[in-house]
Amino acid sequence: MNTTTPGIPRPLPARAVGILGRTAELGRIRALLTDRRIDGVAVSGVGRSRVLAEIADWAQGHGFRIEPIIGGRGLSTLVCTVLLGPATRVLAVVDDAHLLAEADAELLLELVRQGLVRVIAAGPDGLWPGENLGRVDLPPLGATDMIELARALTGDHPAARRLAQLAQGSPRLLRELVHLAADHPADQGGSLTEVIELRLAGLDAAQRQALDLIAATGFAPLPVFERLVDRHDLIILAEQELITAVETPTGWRVELAHTGIGAALGATPVPEPSTEDDQDHVTGLMCAGRIEEALAAATERFAAADAAHRSGHGVILASMLLAHGQIRRAHDLLCLLPDDDPRWAILRLAAAAQLGDPAAVAAGALPPAEAATAHLAASTAVARAWAAAVRGDLDQARDLLCAKAEDTTWDRAARAHTLGRLGLARSAAPFWHSIGQHGYLRARLDYSRAIATADADLLAAVAEQFLTAGALLYGAEALAELAALHQRAGQSRKAAAAIRRARMLPVRHSGARTPGLALLAQNEPLSTRESEVVRLAVTGLTDPQIALRLGVSVRTINNHLHRAYRKLGCAGRADLPPGAGQ
Repeated sequence: MNTTTPGIPRPLPARAVGILGRTAELGRIRALLTDRRIDGVAVSGVGRSRVLAEIADWAQGHGFRIEPIIGGRGLSTLVCTVLLGPATRVLAVVDDAHLLAEADAELLLELVRQGLVRVIAAGPDGLWPGENLGRVDLPPLGATDMIELARALTGDHPAARRLAQLAQGSPRLLRELVHLAADHPADQGGSLTEVIELRLAGLDAAQRQALDLIAATGFAPLPVFERLVDRHDLIILAEQELITAVETPTGWRVELAHTGIGAALGATPVPEPSTEDDQDHVTGLMCAGRIEEALAAATERFAAADAAHRSGHGVILASMLLAHGQIRRAHDLLCLLPDDDPRWAILRLAAAAQLGDPAAVAAGALPPAEAATAHLAASTAVARAWAAAVRGDLDQARDLLCAKAEDTTWDRAARAHTLGRLGLARSAAPFWHSIGQHGYLRARLDYSRAIATADADLLAAVAEQFLTAGALLYGAEALAELAALHQRAGQSRKAAAAIRRARMLPVRHSGARTPGLALLAQNEPLSTRESEVVRLAVTGLTDPQIALRLGVSVRTINNHLHRAYRKLGCAGRADLPPGAGQ
């Protein structure tokens, strides 16, 4: 069609215009998202992408952490957020949810069903039937609202009414028509796809290449694109509202303005690096004692992985979590992902056994031993050994761990450390003389040697190395074994001090049930009266004041305190920790 009034300006940004005609629907969605009886909201109908953006802004201002899911990208980041990050309310925002791969949709819904995340998803009517979701349909905007929106987008241009009629109640199509009218006054009709294709035809080769790159990567940090793409081209694409910049907790990222642009481009994801290379890199960091860097690298790679690479990167992350002693987190991650990768079965069995779950161990099916890769040789041996120990067969556990190992320090350290953790420290002697190691890996090798040789100084150093590295579970086990060594040597005060320090560590969050942790429960607890006296002493009361309050002699109070000091590893009243006796 031909326009009679040229000079239509480019539309104002959507956020600057605001959202019209959706007051009732927005109110209903907000109410549904705060209703704990359901798991989230499915939004269908016209203008759903804009509504999702509005709700995401509202939710972020009300304490939710927003995790966008675009074509499957962002899903791994979501898993990391809910399983590995601090406790927080997480809202997954999924546009065009019907385009998610089946495996991606199932993973997301499993997180939702477990109550780990709430979701708001946009798609056609009937999206995800059977799920416990509130449902809101967005009818086409009425003529009055469309005209008001067209006037706002065009600066009250005379052509606004005609553009509103052509858009047929669709705010997204209206914005594209306004763009098209600004660039091509003679072409203002057609479907959304046709309109987008006309706009893409106006890009030069460099701008089209930049847009293709952004579409292929889904979304990525802004500094990455500023290195790869001419800044002028990025500005042009942003001005034409083909791309948008979004602020996240980790910085700005760039993504397509909406999924219709990606569909018009026919974008396909770019290949990712080999996960085996990533395993080498992360394991190298662990071997060097750079534990936090290793975990951060594994988490970052998993968070950025798409569906095709999520399993491989998840194996790496789960392996690092297990090696770091974060058993519960590793197990939760492993249980969320599909069973079609034999590596998951290996690691899941190792985690279940260390959590003391006989039923899960009995149900666990491992692939043949020869199917394990070099990277997983130690993990396979450890998993089978822990399973045997849970069944009470320590002889089999010893045989599995002492079998010929891969000639890597990582493998030797894993086997030696596991032998020590299972109470089979003397059997680890062949691994003790690995040379050229220090820090975290040396501590894993020395753990069993210190126990077998009753070397309290070495075991204390091992415990310190674990704690310095952040491996709190391993540190607690080492302190418990150290307490046992001191107790056998008649050094009850040192034993009590080690036990007290181990009990102050938050290892209960690991969920582990191991022989080392069992030693903590064997230490003699404070009696009821000793606890009562210690609680009063911590408040600053003197022995006579405590005696008067409890109606007993000062000598009795002295006796109670001296026994409590011995059990707690304290030299006297000044050493009592806050909260002692609770």
